[in-house]
Formats: sequence, C-alpha cells, structure tokens
Amino acid sequence: MQLRLSLLDYLIEPSDGQPFRLVETEKVVHQSANGWIRCASWCGRSGQPAGEVLDTTCTQCLKEDVQEGTIVTANGKAYPIVRGIPRLLDDVCLGLVEGLSPDWVSRHRRCAALTPSEFDAKQIRTATAFGEEWRYFSAHLPDYEALARSYFDLLEEQDFSGLTLDAGCGMGRWARHAAGRGRALLAVDLSESVEVAARTLAGLPNTHVLQADVYRLPFPRGIFDLVYSLGVLHHLPDPQEGLKRVAWHLKEGRRFLGYFYYAFDNRPGFYRVLIPVVSALRWIISRFPRQLARVVCLFIAIFVYWPLIQLGRLLNAMGFREAARHVPLYEFYGGKRFSIIFNDSVDRFATAIEFRFSREQLRETFSRAGLGEVRFSETAPFWKVVGSRRLLREPLTEGLAGSSRCDETGAQVQTVGGPIGQAS
Repeated sequence: MQLRLSLLDYLIEPSDGQPFRLVETEKVVHQSANGWIRCASWCGRSGQPAGEVLDTTCTQCLKEDVQEGTIVTANGKAYPIVRGIPRLLDDVCLGLVEGLSPDWVSRHRRCAALTPSEFDAKQIRTATAFGEEWRYFSAHLPDYEALARSYFDLLEEQDFSGLTLDAGCGMGRWARHAAGRGRALLAVDLSESVEVAARTLAGLPNTHVLQADVYRLPFPRGIFDLVYSLGVLHHLPDPQEGLKRVAWHLKEGRRFLGYFYYAFDNRPGFYRVLIPVVSALRWIISRFPRQLARVVCLFIAIFVYWPLIQLGRLLNAMGFREAARHVPLYEFYGGKRFSIIFNDSVDRFATAIEFRFSREQLRETFSRAGLGEVRFSETAPFWKVVGSRRLLREPLTEGLAGSSRCDETGAQVQTVGGPIGQAS
C-alpha cells in the first residue's frame, strides 16, 4: 500500500489544526482508481478546497500512489511519507521510523535530538515491542475472520457505514474485517506494525494506513462515525487519557468499541489470585531481550496455555461444560490454532505496561471520556464494551503527563501532570 492523497481530506496537524499539502514528492506509482472516492473537502495536492479542483485533475490524482515525500501545513509543520505511509509523529518518536533520512530530519525538524520524558519513553518502549511482535506474527490467518466477528459482536452493520477509525491497528487483522463496508477506514498505530498493516490491507479501496500516536491523533473533532480500539488502550501509560482523546474524534451519538483486559470480576475467586502472579511474570519477561522474551512466551504457550486448554476440552467432552468454562484460557482459546495462542502469550507477557478493568471501572472510564449508553458483551474475550459519544462542549485539554515537546524556538519543554489509574 502507498499513500493515496484522498487521505489528506481527513487529516489536520494536531497542534494547530491546519490541513496538509503534499510537497517534495520523490516517488509516485500509478495504480487503478477503481473503488476510490474523490476528496470531499480538501485537496492535499493543490492545497485548496476540493470543490475548486477540476474533475479531470481529481480523477488523475486517484490513480497515483505516493511512496516517498513530505506533507506540510501553511505554518510549515512537516511530516515525512516513508514507504507510502505518512508518519505524523512528534520529534521524540521519529526514531520509530526505520530508514528515515537524516537529511529530512535536519531540514524539517528543530528537535532531532529531543530527550524522551519518562512518559514518552514508556510509549516508545511499548511501540517498539509491538512493532517487533507484529513483524514476527505478520501472517494474516483465515482464523482472524471468525475472531473478528467475536470482537465486533456488539456492533451492527450500519455502524460501519461511514468513516471508521482503527485506533491501534497492529498488523491490520481487524481493519481488514471492517474495511470496505463504509466511506473509508483509517488504520493508525504508533509502532512500525503499520508496515505489516499496509501489506494486510493492500488492494482495499478507501483504506488508509498512517503512523501516529493515539494521544495526538491528526484528525478534526467529531469526524468519525465509528471508532474501535481492540486490545490497545490497556497497554498505554494512561488509558483514561487515551480513551478521552480517541473518543474526542467521534461524532455525537456514534459508537466507540473497545476491548480491555478484564479483572476476572466475572470469574470464581481463585482467578483473582492469578493476577499478581501473572503481573510479576510479565514484569520480568518484558524486560528480557526481545528474542529471549519470545522464547519464554513460547514455553508458556506450550506448557501452560496448551495443557489448560486441553483440560477444558476434556471436561467439556465429558459433559462438565460449566466446569470447563471456568478452566483458565479454555473458553476463548479452545479450538484456536497454536500460532494464535503463542501470539497472545507474547502479547500478554512480553509487554511492559498492562492495566486490567472491572465492569464498573470501565463504566466510570467511559463516562469520564464522554461515552454513555455503555454495554458489555457476555462472550469471551472480556471485556468487550461499546459506548455512544455524548455531546461535550469543553475543548480537549492539550498536554500529557510528562510528555516531551518543542516550543516555537525549538527548545525542549515538558508538560506536567500525572498518569491516571494503576497498572496491575
């Protein structure tokens, strides 16, 4: 997948709200325009309202994919396009872009040597881990279709009819399920997993991939008809603030769907004894070198996950269905191929940050983010939860807990504040 300029119809610079224009186009590939729709409000090639662009010019533009270049606002704020993916990242996160030219950094950024704050360091560490994870587990498996249906069980077909955001797309497995069902789908991730997502979503019209931070999304307020974030926000340094910022881009009355690790609040008491044990293992394993962590997670998948799943299958076959349902891991992983089990073991134990939520905690978290009419799915995995965007009049407050930024002179500054909630 390469950048189709129709993506710029939806983007603004996060800090000043200005639209983008394409400059410094270094490589363009001509492709079919079949299925692609023209820009509705802004032409990023000419830098003017879309209504002022000739139909013939627009049709030609839809046939062109940009592989390398730069997008810039009227205020001069620039972001690179690398391997067809726009990288709308702060200076401190540009190191996540493999192969970004040092010359581009020196010409367009003032804080190339920005020192990450503690908050940013956590973000970068998590993004690096997931980027490596999805490069390793990059195959799009046939099983993902059934899995996607289970994750989207709270939504109806009409929810997909407009503009959709996948906030934390990973390798694009859920975006592939949702793509092509509405006006357009935008898949966003902070990590280099966007490279894998671009391959997963290649050939799907009106589907775009970009690299950006969910705390600093490059979209106008209230632009999306549907936003979902599956298995992402509970790995952020501040899940509450992450949800608030994602939900801010949702239209009034439209739905947000999330999947969050649960606090075993719908399970027998012995489950909750496992939380400190699992958390301690995760704390240790996530600090191993990545390849070693993956090997340890493979052993966990073989000698912990797999035997428990088989025990659940045996009990179910013997007619003890309720007992089988309470065997850890069986209810969701029973019948899943081993590569998915291994992948989820890495996801669970090789990630430095993890929060868990009860139903009531999620209700409160959604309410603080301006989401009402909260509903939970009663099927595994838990918790899948959906809420509708309420009308909020207050603006989104800028500034994150301890995040690094540059001021207008290029000097490094740090915002103040503290993260919300406690990780388990």
